[in-house]
Amino acid sequence: MGVLSKLFDIPLRVAAALYTMLATLLPFLPQFRKTHTLLPGSLADYDRLVARYEATYSGDHPDFYRGSYKDLIQDVKQKLQLAVVYLHSDDHDDTVRFCRETLANPDVREFFQQERINFYYGPVHLAEPYEVASLLGATGYPCLALITLTSVSGVTKPAVVHRIEGFVTADALVRQLRDAAQTHGLFMATVRHEREQRDAERAMRAMQDQAYEESMRRDQERQREAERAREVAHRAAELAAAQRETKRTALRQRQSTRAERRASLPAEPATDRALVQIQLPDGRVRRAFRASDPVRAVYEYVDTLDPLGEDELEDVDDEWEEPESGFGFMLVAMYPRRELTEMETSIEEAGLKGASLAVEID
Repeated sequence: MGVLSKLFDIPLRVAAALYTMLATLLPFLPQFRKTHTLLPGSLADYDRLVARYEATYSGDHPDFYRGSYKDLIQDVKQKLQLAVVYLHSDDHDDTVRFCRETLANPDVREFFQQERINFYYGPVHLAEPYEVASLLGATGYPCLALITLTSVSGVTKPAVVHRIEGFVTADALVRQLRDAAQTHGLFMATVRHEREQRDAERAMRAMQDQAYEESMRRDQERQREAERAREVAHRAAELAAAQRETKRTALRQRQSTRAERRASLPAEPATDRALVQIQLPDGRVRRAFRASDPVRAVYEYVDTLDPLGEDELEDVDDEWEEPESGFGFMLVAMYPRRELTEMETSIEEAGLKGASLAVEID
C-alpha cells in the first residue's frame, strides 16, 4: 500500500477506536451495524480482494476461507474442523516476505490441505478482521492463531491454542501448527469419536424404529387383510345361507303343490277317454284323460308321480336347483318326436289320443 493510503488509514483507525470507547461510555450514541462478514459485500467483492492479494504478493497460498469469522467458529464447533486465523496488515514490514516466502511455500499449502484446516484471511483494514484482531489481542503482524475445540471447566468451546506473531519460516510454521494440532487435537478427536458414536447410535435407532414401524405396518396390513377375508367369508356365508333358505322354501313349496295335486287328482273318465302311455325315468304308466282336458292336465298328473325325486328330499343340497320351467321336465310325443309346449291345447287337438309320451328332465 502506498504512503498516501497509510496516511489516510491511521486517522481512520484512531477515529474508530475513539468512537468505540465513547459508545461504550455513552450508550445513547448511535451504534453502527456490524456486518460480521469478511466479504466487503459479495463473493465477487471477496474474489477481487483475493485477486488484489495475489497481484500484490503471490498467487500461491493456502486456500482462503470464504466466509465470516462467525462462520469459521461455527465450523469448528459443528464440523469439528481446525481453523487458522491469519490477520494481515499491508503496513507491516514483514508482510511482503511472509506472503511471498512462507505462505507461498508448497509445503505450507500441502499441510493445510492434508489437515483440512480452514484458513481465514483477514486484512485488518476491514471491519470484521479489525474486530477479530481486537478480540484475539493481536500485537504484531503477521498474526496467526490456531483455533480448535477445547474443554474449559467442563464447557466445550472453540479456543486459540497456539499463536504466532511476526515473521516465521515455512518449516517453522508447519512444525508449530502440526505440534499444536497434535497436542490439542486429542480432545477434538474424542469429541469427533463420541459424535460419530452418537450419530451411529442415532442411525441404528432410526433403523430399528423404521424396522419396527415397517413390522407394525405389515402386521396391521395382515390384520386388515384377515379382517377383510373374514368379512368376505361372513358375507359369503350369509349369502349362501340366504340362497339355501330360498331354495329350501322353493322345495317345500313344490312338495306342497305336488301333494295338493296328488290329493285332488280326479278319477279316470269312463267316457270321452284319451288313453296316454307315459315313459318315466323309472318305469312306464298309462292314464286315461278326457279328450277335452288340456295338455297341462297330463303335466300335472306326471308331476304327482314326482319324476324328479323331490319328495324324497328332506332338505336341499348344493346340487339341487329350482327348475326354470314350472314342472322341471318336458313331455315329448314319440314317432315323430315333438315337444309338448302348448299347455292350454286340448289333448285331442294335440293328437295325444293313444299317444306314447316320454318324460325328459330339464
